[in-house]
Amino acid sequence: VRYALGRVEHQAGDVAAAMLTYEAVVHTDRRDLRQWTEVHRHLAELYRDAGDTQKLSQLADGLAEYVVAESEEQPRGPARMYHAGLVRMMIDSGRADEAAELGERLYALNSNDRSLASEVSTAFAESGDSESQDKYRRFANPVYETVGTPAVGFEAADADGTGYSLDVLRGK
Repeated sequence: VRYALGRVEHQAGDVAAAMLTYEAVVHTDRRDLRQWTEVHRHLAELYRDAGDTQKLSQLADGLAEYVVAESEEQPRGPARMYHAGLVRMMIDSGRADEAAELGERLYALNSNDRSLASEVSTAFAESGDSESQDKYRRFANPVYETVGTPAVGFEAADADGTGYSLDVLRGK
């Protein structure tokens, strides 16, 4: 019920009331409820908009405790859908180095999460590690893997019957 109230307050623009309601949900520590983790996402948005990096950092710590433990216990479990958001919270609270380190751990558990790879790439960018940034950018967007590789030879014809091949088009 508190989660629903917080959503109504949030959507109505009563930010102060929404923060208090969401904080009450977080403090219930009812991790079995999906709303408990959803509240973290909404509360992070409010803290981010308010520029409250200290509260955002504390919120990230509390969520990390749950998400990391759950993810290590059940790598394919529901906690994995909070990986990217958690890394984003840490970046936004000025903890890019920690976000990059945690992001790598979480990515090892869920290596098909492109959203997480993108956030890890951002964390490394803000940490000044361009090599790791590029590595995770490639994970986030597999198309980068083809950049710089030779094109596969082909032959084709257009609707008028004009033939084309890689050799004819090379360099154009």
